Amino acid sequence: MNSKKWLLAAFVIIASVLYFMQDQWFTRDIDDYGFSTIMELVDLPDGSRIIIHEQPVNSLGDALRSQVNAYQQYNGRFLVHTVVQWFSGTKGDTFIAVANTLMWALMMVCFVLLSFGKKRLDVANLVIAFGVIWLLMPNALKMYLGSISGTTNYLWASAGNLLVLLLYDRIQRRDTPVALASGIVAALLALIVGSLQESFSIGIAAGLLVHALIHRGRVPRMAWAIAICYAIGAAFCIFAPASFVRAGIMGQGLRWYALIDLMKVPVVALTLLAFIVAALTRRNLVTRILKDNIVIITAIVVNLLFAIIIAYTGAWQLTCISLLSAIMLLQLFSHAITHRWTKIALACVSACCTIAIYSVQYGYRHRMWDLEQAMFNEARTSQDGIINMGEALEIDRPYNASRLAPLYRQYLKNPFEGLITNEQLNGPSLLSKFLTREAKTDLVTAFLPDSPQHIEDLFKQQAAAGGDSAAVTLGRFTITRSSKSGEVSMNDAQPRQQWVWNGKTYQLR
Repeated sequence: MNSKKWLLAAFVIIASVLYFMQDQWFTRDIDDYGFSTIMELVDLPDGSRIIIHEQPVNSLGDALRSQVNAYQQYNGRFLVHTVVQWFSGTKGDTFIAVANTLMWALMMVCFVLLSFGKKRLDVANLVIAFGVIWLLMPNALKMYLGSISGTTNYLWASAGNLLVLLLYDRIQRRDTPVALASGIVAALLALIVGSLQESFSIGIAAGLLVHALIHRGRVPRMAWAIAICYAIGAAFCIFAPASFVRAGIMGQGLRWYALIDLMKVPVVALTLLAFIVAALTRRNLVTRILKDNIVIITAIVVNLLFAIIIAYTGAWQLTCISLLSAIMLLQLFSHAITHRWTKIALACVSACCTIAIYSVQYGYRHRMWDLEQAMFNEARTSQDGIINMGEALEIDRPYNASRLAPLYRQYLKNPFEGLITNEQLNGPSLLSKFLTREAKTDLVTAFLPDSPQHIEDLFKQQAAAGGDSAAVTLGRFTITRSSKSGEVSMNDAQPRQQWVWNGKTYQLR
């Protein structure tokens, strides 16, 4: 093994250890709770169909059966969501963290090879590359270190897609034919990866086909096979019956705000700025990089159009664009900055910033993981089915109140936020099923932003001060109190939480 391979191996080992140290404390979100149950199709009297969650996922077979239904009505990501359901329903935290770490290692290998090739691999470039992934891709980092559904949908898809891009690039540059067996394996891999995630595959499929057509005179058959098989896999995901159901639910209309969200991703804004500056000073270099990245540029443009015109649902859908932008940024950087000490200085800055952010993340994620375990224990032992989220919000408040709040929002997002503020009607139901491993829905009845006792004390204090005792505001929540339970109602149109404490009915808005 030559020195470059030893360097790459050492980099991947260190990067993977750093990743595992945080991912072992991942927290499960509302999607994970939902995916831990089998999705069943139900036909309604009006002819429509809905998905319901009844039985828990206890095996890979359950996950496959669930995704056969989901492919028709919920989402076209059959393979990746099968893994999500299998993991959510049957696998423990350590198993999942190890699986994610292996995918992280694969992604990092492909990322640095696509960014630098073998010739420009050195310690400084690798340190900067890690900093770019860890510091400048907050949307992606939330996915890469997030819940089961987040990591599998985005980390695994990132690793698979970068591997396909790397294989295609190597094969189409080779002067000698690829062995038939190797070509078949690469084509099958492309077929599988193309079917994983539409926010990746629609643009990359277009990029591969456009590049193959432009260079059709010299692109070997095996490269063509990769491009075509990837496009077939992408079609399996994109044209799933569920994709049209989701498109109908979302409605029509251009989503220009996707551009605003994209510019909020630091690596994208920095890439755009770097190429504009370089175009004014190093035009030949920019032209060469653009010519060498037809696949990536086409993928970015097509995925962005796809987000704006058809399918944008949130900043996480821009992960592929962010990742491909990072590769182009590092390519430009490694060609433009060749002075040794300048590069070492940038690597030192990158290392210091990464260490600073990582150390804060490390402690914060462990504390939030401890709180999740406490929440689970509280739910199992609760007499009234009420989970107290006050401690989690207390940890949240110092970051929100500080000048570092924007940084906190980018890198240290409270994993409980989705549980507290969204899905308030079915969140307790799904959590109950997850905790009990059966279709029991009455274990958890409410998530509270503070303890019931403290909330009652606030009402008393407010009344003693001569204020309105009908409602109190606690953070982003408003809580009302009534002496008669009939005065407080829950319905599907206005999902809320209510509970009874000392003969009073409380309602969380």
